[in-house]
Amino acid sequence: MLDASGAGENLVVNPGFEDGKSPWETTGSGITIPSTSDVITGSYTAHFYKATDYTFTVSQTLTDVPAGDYRLSATVHGVANGDADSAYTTVASGIASNSADLSLDGWQNYDTATTDVISIVEGADVQVQATFKLTAGSWGAIDDFQLVAENPMPVADTAALESLLDEAAAYSADDYSVASYAALTRAVARGEWALGASAPSQATVDNAAEALQSAIDGLVPGDGTIPDPTVEPVAITVVDGEDIVLPSTVTVTSYDETTTTESVTWNDSVSWIDGPGVYTVTGTTANGWTATATITVTESALLLNGGFENGFEDVSPWDITASPWPDAAAGTFWVSGDDKRSGDYSLNFWNGTGAEFSGAATQNVTGLEPGAYTLSAWLTGGETADVTLTATTSEGFEATTWCCPAGATGPSTPPPRWSATTACSLLRSAGRSRTALGATSMTSP
Repeated sequence: MLDASGAGENLVVNPGFEDGKSPWETTGSGITIPSTSDVITGSYTAHFYKATDYTFTVSQTLTDVPAGDYRLSATVHGVANGDADSAYTTVASGIASNSADLSLDGWQNYDTATTDVISIVEGADVQVQATFKLTAGSWGAIDDFQLVAENPMPVADTAALESLLDEAAAYSADDYSVASYAALTRAVARGEWALGASAPSQATVDNAAEALQSAIDGLVPGDGTIPDPTVEPVAITVVDGEDIVLPSTVTVTSYDETTTTESVTWNDSVSWIDGPGVYTVTGTTANGWTATATITVTESALLLNGGFENGFEDVSPWDITASPWPDAAAGTFWVSGDDKRSGDYSLNFWNGTGAEFSGAATQNVTGLEPGAYTLSAWLTGGETADVTLTATTSEGFEATTWCCPAGATGPSTPPPRWSATTACSLLRSAGRSRTALGATSMTSP
């Protein structure tokens, strides 16, 4: 609950994306939250870029806002490639709304747009939003949203920041490494922007001073040689049998932390990749930089929800039956969070009455290619139980194995021991697996 005594304070939650994405919501594509690229204030920002035309919004809704007159502001920089590109911020409450255009006129050409005053009634909801409609290749960052009441803001103390800017002006690019001096240049631009703002908050000034001091402390002696850029590694995970498609472009980061996209020619065909494992493929970008792709091929799991990780409220596509169903106070045959081997759930069976009951968990698997398949599961438990693991084809071929629990558990026994059990079958078309075990998987050889 916001208090009216907070007039003059910024009511936007996580205004500079320093705490991640929440409570911001986005629509469209091309927006990354949080991002460390092209930061305006703090350590993070909302960064946007896409190689095709794109549209997105970023917004949040504030509740229980005190009555008063407010203005919304936000800061951007970047490049808009199209004449019809548009960007603007909007503050809305009830049927009232005001907007202000944002200008993308170049890197570090910061533009702070501020809306006209909007009057808010006591306890109303207020939505703040930024909307972008951009052509291919347009990029930038938006940061430092502020929704502030129309009371005079305290005047920030800028003496420390001014002193650091004077100190930074004495350093020469010829004496330091390109990367460290580029960081200083960015920090100076940020500090000058904070000083040039019409009414910067103390936090904005202090953050700019902290960043500038860090850049000064981080200067590394050098001769100005420009280091090679780095190519962001590519990581792909596919299920065994799926097509492996490597990207046609990669992201290249320069010494000054600016990023570009380059086309890449991969040196190796992926046809040699065979079976589960981790594989590495290299390539060369358009400008001759080495790119690396790590391809992780996971085992093909043909059973769905094989570990019952959908939880006890959704056991699909398993069909779980028991005869008779045990009373909940004296037994169970259902998905549970108890005695799991991995994940959060298992199929749990327990009989505390001594009266026999039977149960089965069945799943139909369709569309299998002809071949040999393995049905396996892990089992733990104790006392006496007859458990079978069965695979049956639509033609009537069947493979069954008896399962032996690995050991009892209880107050005086060690942690549960698990044993693996396997049933093999030649499946010529659709198959069915029947199991009453904690975690089950069907895999292609």
